[in-house]
Amino acid sequence: EEIAYVESDAFENSFVEYATLHVPEAAIGLYKANATWNQFGTITSLGSASTYYKFFVDVNAKGQVVYGEGEFAKTITGASQTFDVKEQEDIVLTLTAYEGYKLGAVTVNGVDKTAAVTSDGVLTITDVNGNQTVNVEFVLDSNSVSVTIGELGAATFCCEEALDFSGTEEVKAYIVSAFHPATGKVTLTRITDVPAGTGIVLLGNAGTYDIPLGTGETYVVNMLVGVTADKVLNKTEGANSNFILANGENGVGFYAVKDGSTLAAGKAYLSLPTAVLPSSAQSIGFRFDDATNIASPQPSPEG
Repeated sequence: EEIAYVESDAFENSFVEYATLHVPEAAIGLYKANATWNQFGTITSLGSASTYYKFFVDVNAKGQVVYGEGEFAKTITGASQTFDVKEQEDIVLTLTAYEGYKLGAVTVNGVDKTAAVTSDGVLTITDVNGNQTVNVEFVLDSNSVSVTIGELGAATFCCEEALDFSGTEEVKAYIVSAFHPATGKVTLTRITDVPAGTGIVLLGNAGTYDIPLGTGETYVVNMLVGVTADKVLNKTEGANSNFILANGENGVGFYAVKDGSTLAAGKAYLSLPTAVLPSSAQSIGFRFDDATNIASPQPSPEG
C-alpha cells in the first residue's frame, strides 16, 4: 500500500487534530507513521463504499404519498418520482387519500402489500437490498357519485370515475357527437356508459342524483372536453374555438368563451375546429339524436 503525497505544510493552521481521516484499512499504519498525515486526530478505515438503490413510487391523483419525515420529507401527488435509497435503510411512506377516496391497493415490486399499511396509513419497507418499485392506488370511497341539476335544468359535468346512467330517467347524460355548419348546431347523443374523464351535458329535473360507478367500456368520440381541475380557457386554442354551456341571447346553447375565463373542475366545454365554424360564430345551438322529449332547460351561464 502507498499513501497520498502531500506537502509537509499542507495542513498548517487547519486544526486537523480535531478531524478524522478515512483511509484504506491496509494503509492506516503508513498514514499514522507519516509526519504530515499523522497530524489528524483520528485516522480510521475508509470502509466499503455505500451501495445505493433506486426507489420508484407511483401514485394516482386521488391521494398523496409522503416519503420520509420532517424537513426532508418528499410529497408525491398524482405523479411518479424516483429517489436514491441506501442499502439496508428503511423506506417509510405515509399514504393519505383525498376527501371522498380511500386506499385501494399498494404493491411493492409487484407484490401486494396493502395489508402491511397501518391504520395511520404508514407503510414501512425494511432493510432495502435492491431497487424498489411502489405503486399506490386510491379509489372512490363509495359505489356512486352525486350529480346535481339546478332549478334551471342543465349543466356540463366531468368525473374522474366511469359512470352508469342506465338506471335513471330523471337525469340524462349526453355527449356532443356532431356539428352541422349549415345550421350552426351540434348533435347531443345520449350515453349511459360514461368513461372516466368524459365531458357530458346533463339534462333533467332539479335535484341531486346518485349515479352508480360504471365500467367505462364504451369508446366515445366526443367534442366536449371534460376538466378534472380548474382550467383557464381562451376563445381560441390552437386551431379550435371554445364554447361553454349558457343561457344567452339565443337561448340555451354553447357560447363563445371570454379570454381568461376559468372553468371549474368537474365541468366541460365544447371545442370545435375554427375552420368549420360560420364566420364570427358566437353561439352554437344543439339538437338531439334520440326521440326523448326533454323540456327546454333554461340554465344560467355556468358551463
